[in-house]
Amino acid sequence: MVVKNERKRYLLVEFFGQIPDKRDLVYALRNNVATLGGQLALAQSSLHVVDIMGSFAIIRATHLSRDLVEASIQLLKYNNTIPVVRSVSGTIAKTRKFHQSLISQS
Repeated sequence: MVVKNERKRYLLVEFFGQIPDKRDLVYALRNNVATLGGQLALAQSSLHVVDIMGSFAIIRATHLSRDLVEASIQLLKYNNTIPVVRSVSGTIAKTRKFHQSLISQS
């Protein structure tokens, strides 16, 4: 039996203000997703913080839970930090490429 893996989306998030560390970011995002969609939505989202690079973070989620994860990012409360979703992509390579283009423009 062939099982198709779920499609993933990679969200590039920029933080203005104090940048949360990876553990605090994962805890806050999982808490927000569970609050908005419940424990089932949290389990189905397969939420993961892939990398934090300076003021940017790459967050992985399933394509069906992308809207829920974006809403939980916007509701993130961490020491007056303002998160902004800069891009959403289907591959991590494209997300990193977009991150490099944002860095080079600055």
